[in-house]
Amino acid sequence: MAKGMAHFQSRFQFGEITPLENEEDLEEYCYFVAGVVGEMFVIFFLLKLTFLPESAQIIMKKNAVSFGLGLQMTNISKE
Repeated sequence: MAKGMAHFQSRFQFGEITPLENEEDLEEYCYFVAGVVGEMFVIFFLLKLTFLPESAQIIMKKNAVSFGLGLQMTNISKE
């Protein structure tokens, strides 16, 4: 996450509000700030939800990044 944010900071002037240039930049930004959080949440969920069948755990792991991206896109759309 920190390396990803440093990547975006290096592209823009300090102190300026600069919009992202395209949808690819938005998705990359969202991954850095939330995709990794989605992965972390799934790890925590699975530690607690030990009763889930392996097939459900595989699906959750497969969709972890999308889960985080969805959370971040929701936050952005609310702003």
